[in-house]
Amino acid sequence: MITNFENIVERKLLNLLENFYVLTGMKICIFDPDGNEVCYYPERLSPFCEHIRKNKEINEKCLKCDRLALNECRKTKQAKIYTCHAGLTECVTPITVNGAIKGFIAIGQIRENESAVFPTEYGNKKELKRLYDMLSVIPRSKTESALYILNACAEYEYLKKYVSEFSEAFNVRLQRFINENTDKDLSVDALCREFAMTRRELYYEIKKGFDTTPGELVKEFRLRYATELLRGSEMPVFRIAEKAGIFDYNYFSKIFKKRYGVSPREYRKSSE
Repeated sequence: MITNFENIVERKLLNLLENFYVLTGMKICIFDPDGNEVCYYPERLSPFCEHIRKNKEINEKCLKCDRLALNECRKTKQAKIYTCHAGLTECVTPITVNGAIKGFIAIGQIRENESAVFPTEYGNKKELKRLYDMLSVIPRSKTESALYILNACAEYEYLKKYVSEFSEAFNVRLQRFINENTDKDLSVDALCREFAMTRRELYYEIKKGFDTTPGELVKEFRLRYATELLRGSEMPVFRIAEKAGIFDYNYFSKIFKKRYGVSPREYRKSSE
């Protein structure tokens, strides 16, 4: 569900892109961490790119260029400026918050100089030249500076959303994930992979949201699940421990008694 706050942030971000375009003449697009377009300005494709991408094979080449650039940024966490297969300057840079990639900024579909050429085999030469000449001519140095400034601005806008909304959304998603995967690996590393967070971020968010550590939080959820099974099933206690993701029965009994003051068997008996 898109919240009102998310709509406000999105409008602010779009306003940022619009003002950036007015100053630089550069088309900008924001991607989420998975490479999906979030917003862009002024249009998704320039007339030149829209024209050549009507060809299925050319469109696939364009998509491949985008994927390769995003994958390299994701791997290096560094900006990448390159020339695409159609001779245009493209650049993409990651948006990072606390060391984690939260999205990407792409600037592209521009010429570095007046003498830049395009592949004439991509269509009618006269029409291609007309559309190609409409593209902005921007030197590499200006592109690099603009990319740096836009990245800083976009991180600021994203960070406001991140700080205001992420904790609540994360708490809900985390609880659901633990409940649905109680018998699986819920180590710190596993949770970091699932939520695309660093260890530091994970510890911070769980401390802020639950006032505990990841290990203690997972243990609490496992024990709660065990109590539900003890009350609502005739499953052997050792099997309940396994279903709760605790495969050492002696350890399960020990932490269960410490938490509830009675052994698992005594707890079941008192619930009958």
